[in-house]
Amino acid sequence: MSQLTDLIEQKLNEATDKQIIKDLATDEWLTKQELNDKIAEAVQKLQELNVTAGDLVLISRENTVEHIIVYLAALKLRAVIYAVNPNMTAAELGDIINAHQYAALLLSKNHEQLVADHKLSPLTFEPVALTSKLNLWTVSGQTQTDELRPKLKAPTNDESRYAILLYTSGTTGKPKGVGLTHQQVYAEVQNVISAHRLNVEETTLLCMPLFHINAQVIAFLSTICSGGQIVLAQKFSASRFWGWINDNHVTWVSAAPAMISILLKRDGEGTAPSYLRFVRSASAPLAPTFAQEFEKRFNVPVIQSYGMTEAASQICVNPLPPLEHKVGSVGLPVGVELQIMDADDQPLPHNQIGEICIRGANVVTEYIEALNQDDFRNDWFHTGDVGYQDVDGYVFIVGRSKELINRSGDKISPYEIEDVIDQLPFVAQAAAVGHPDDLYGETVALYVMLTEDATQPVGDYIAQIKDYAQQKLSRFKWPTIIAVVDELPTSATGKIQRTKVKQLVKNHQLALRN
Repeated sequence: MSQLTDLIEQKLNEATDKQIIKDLATDEWLTKQELNDKIAEAVQKLQELNVTAGDLVLISRENTVEHIIVYLAALKLRAVIYAVNPNMTAAELGDIINAHQYAALLLSKNHEQLVADHKLSPLTFEPVALTSKLNLWTVSGQTQTDELRPKLKAPTNDESRYAILLYTSGTTGKPKGVGLTHQQVYAEVQNVISAHRLNVEETTLLCMPLFHINAQVIAFLSTICSGGQIVLAQKFSASRFWGWINDNHVTWVSAAPAMISILLKRDGEGTAPSYLRFVRSASAPLAPTFAQEFEKRFNVPVIQSYGMTEAASQICVNPLPPLEHKVGSVGLPVGVELQIMDADDQPLPHNQIGEICIRGANVVTEYIEALNQDDFRNDWFHTGDVGYQDVDGYVFIVGRSKELINRSGDKISPYEIEDVIDQLPFVAQAAAVGHPDDLYGETVALYVMLTEDATQPVGDYIAQIKDYAQQKLSRFKWPTIIAVVDELPTSATGKIQRTKVKQLVKNHQLALRN
């Protein structure tokens, strides 16, 4: 057992008659004892499938109690949880299924059908009943051996075992595998509990998707480990948000800036209840004007933060009242060392802009693929984010040195978009960049050069590009601007110059907004 699993077990065995998770889809609460019983059933089922420490368990499931039960059962067995978007396309899921060998899969209904129809992998999967209405899936006839199911990492002890696997898009076009150990997740949970003053009296509304690191560590695991309650929504709903807060006495929420923006655009809601201590803004930058307007309108603090998968989520967070939270700042480092460095990896003084670098007990020291280690230098993780730290220690982010498109916390590699669109026969070259968006922070803008033999009306090609993108990419990756241009700015070696591409929005020939 690890410190993380020990703490979870300890908290779940205290006051076992206390309600701990409410599934808003069914309007039912589970007590700790009921949750424990369901976890035990899931553990037994996973053991029947010979799931052992170090095995991968893939979860492609909406925010449901079943997701949480299988997650905690796998964690208890020291298996590695890899949670992915339950709405991703067949092509994307197929890539994920074929990238690793999994001991068990918990799938969304649409993904179950794809697996059952043998459309994703040369392997054959078979269902194994977890409950009367829910299946786990495993490879049919697979001999459960270490040779067929190689572990991601050979740990020296349970603390160094991977607990969570996630992929974060890289600027090379290939996503980088982030393996978070039990020790790193435990350290981050302690950071979150401390920074947010979490305890057994707290109730959080979990409305961010559980395949995000923020939802997994900030809202889910930190609440469990502090003894608090979770109100679980399958997805965010602006029309139901305040009703959920009031009906369940919610005391804090971790939200994305897009959620805050949407709530501001709705009429009719007024002051938040006094027991809602704060709304935490995470996963993408929040415009200072939105933060100020939200606080003024609803009379609840907006606590801006900063994190990433490589740090098990949180890096910085603004202090809670009555301490100062600076609008426009992502707050103070919590549980990590943070240094602003120049291009030569030398520390910079206060108020000078450079790259944000971090290290700490919650920060990974390598990616799981041996070729992706350039971000780790001289005992520091180089985030690729650019900013400065003021004399009080507050961190301000001014941009990103990396080329990722950040749509409400979803990091999108432009290379991934281009690789898809370049497959179209009439596309000579494509360039994807982030385009500023008031709601999501950034959305995908796509600029395309056509081949010389492309003689149809430009609008026809744009419509085909739009349809193809929607077939091959998850919804959040769909371009909101598609423009055909005569040429794309490139370097002497043919590399897209993205800074210049972003200027094309001002003079593109034709755009289609979705």
